[in-house]
Amino acid sequence: MNAARSNRQRPAVSAAEAVGFGGTPAPRQMRLISFKPIGKSGLAGLASVELGIGLRMHDLPVFAGGQNGPWVALPRRPALDRERRQRIRADGKPAFEPVAEWRDRETSDRFSAAVIELIRIAHPEALDQEAAA
Repeated sequence: MNAARSNRQRPAVSAAEAVGFGGTPAPRQMRLISFKPIGKSGLAGLASVELGIGLRMHDLPVFAGGQNGPWVALPRRPALDRERRQRIRADGKPAFEPVAEWRDRETSDRFSAAVIELIRIAHPEALDQEAAA
């Protein structure tokens, strides 16, 4: 019976192990799917990325900068009033609300920096031109 037991194969990897929660699969990297330059009103462009877990995020707004240079936000949807028209903020700009959010600022900043780095590698001129404008 011990011989039969030793010849058994290891059980299939669970879903949790497959995505890195409890197992040691090789980590996958985030990759840039596309970048569409816009260059209007501080919006440098829109990026689409695929995370290491296979999640694809489309049309991430890439902003030209500020004190810390270019940065990436998660997509937002228009905030609607009762008549289903987009609300306007007190400053006269359209209002938007989050679709998703990071649990903390540190995670948000790491994600933004990683996407910016991917854009700089694939499109070195895209963010430099926006900074010069």
